[in-house]
Amino acid sequence: MGFSLDQIRALLDLASNRERDCAAIDQIARVHLDEVERKLNDLAILHRELSSLIASCSGGSVAECRIVEGLGA
Repeated sequence: MGFSLDQIRALLDLASNRERDCAAIDQIARVHLDEVERKLNDLAILHRELSSLIASCSGGSVAECRIVEGLGA
């Protein structure tokens, strides 16, 4: 599920008491979901930028390469 080690430790600690309310577990999962959604958004932005760079490549020499140029930006 992609939880961090700290989150897994907390979840296992909370799970040790089977009668405990699961609100704290839900909160950890919500925080993790927020992190996943942020990463997905960041990856979507990266995808658009990289796709745009590749589409702008018209061949030619490395000196004119938009991808190499993008590395310096």
